[in-house]
Amino acid sequence: MESERHKKPSHTHHVSDAVLTRAAAMLKAAGSPDRLRLLECLREGEACVSGLAEHLNQAVTTTSNRLQVLSREGLVIHRRDDRHRYYRLADEHVAQLLDLALAHAQHLD
Repeated sequence: MESERHKKPSHTHHVSDAVLTRAAAMLKAAGSPDRLRLLECLREGEACVSGLAEHLNQAVTTTSNRLQVLSREGLVIHRRDDRHRYYRLADEHVAQLLDLALAHAQHLD
């Protein structure tokens, strides 16, 4: 019988290196309080960059840069309407990830 210290995981599910790398990049993109706050705002629905900047009391360029980081990793998507760019969460998985991360952080508090 194996000791608890040397026990191997019992599951047989293997995740590819590519998926692990992608997940790490997504978590890194979300890994700042300011970007998490943007995701939290977008949970309520689509919003334009200037509206988000005003709501968060930030410069539009700062907000735009943070949204670009989130967009690059597929956490948010955007559409253009005239001169404005509107962002929203990419899908329900992002909302679930946010819910779980915040719930876990509160649990540890």
